[in-house]
Amino acid sequence: LGLTKGLWAFGAVFVFLSSAFMLSEMIPGMPYGLKRPINIIGGLYLAAYIFLIILVPICDIVFKGMGGALTALLIIAAAAAITAFGFASANNIKTKSYTVNTGSGDMKIALVSDMHIGEIITARQVEKMVDSINAVGADYIFIAGDLLDAGPDTVRDKEAVGHAMSRLSAPGGVYACLGNHDGGFRGLESEAEELLESWSINVLRDEAVIKDDIAIVGRNDKDYPGRKSAEEVLADIPDELFTVVLDHQPTDFDAEKAAGADLILCGHTHRGQVFPCNLITHAVFKLDYGMMTEDGCTMIVSSGIGTWGPRVRIGSQSEVVDISITK
Repeated sequence: LGLTKGLWAFGAVFVFLSSAFMLSEMIPGMPYGLKRPINIIGGLYLAAYIFLIILVPICDIVFKGMGGALTALLIIAAAAAITAFGFASANNIKTKSYTVNTGSGDMKIALVSDMHIGEIITARQVEKMVDSINAVGADYIFIAGDLLDAGPDTVRDKEAVGHAMSRLSAPGGVYACLGNHDGGFRGLESEAEELLESWSINVLRDEAVIKDDIAIVGRNDKDYPGRKSAEEVLADIPDELFTVVLDHQPTDFDAEKAAGADLILCGHTHRGQVFPCNLITHAVFKLDYGMMTEDGCTMIVSSGIGTWGPRVRIGSQSEVVDISITK
């Protein structure tokens, strides 16, 4: 009887942990005080489970199938330690620096993407992000999509978050394109634009502005119905202007290069966020992270400053990108 009760207890805990993250995402109207801890705990469990799946066959090979209870405990402890490290890593914002030689003049750009502000990313975390971005001391701040996690209506404490975001400061201004998450997958892109504009962020949707001696282009997300082609959006930009394109998903490099882009700034991939997902993003995208230059056109893809799903990063980092444009 005692064993039966133990099995039922184990089963109940297992079912709760394995379903917690999805339940927190799918059940409408769940109280915030319940949703956030369930979401975080469920996400951590999912991450740990991935590491268990990786560690078990490795240990089976190492110990030639002879591992016992002690080996099982070591595997569980290792998975827990990796998950804890990943949780700490996700909350540790680093600065990644690149230098782009263009011959057009000197400029400093701060690039961020994938903030995923919503019900889980709190105003306090946004404050930390903003401080890290402002610390770059950039001439321009560019945000390459997915500022919001699931649309504008799911942002908790809009006033505090808006106050934090309004502190973003750069002499040339703050510009953003929208990503696949900003409209909440419910066609709320216009509402998202309105909210972000209220935070003093200039949202560009398949449009370009000329600021001083550069052209800044923001594209609708790749999955947005009716998105204009790169050629259409860049058609009226003078050739002599240094042209920066904000495009959330790094999928249109060749077309943007041909249309006259000098610098393309993207996010979306999170660099896989949790190993081994980075192997998948590396296989799917021409560039899933870092910088590449072809025929005078440079693309930079950020791993993002926030997280989606499990609040864990292994094999990727939460980052602000510091880009120095030099002659």
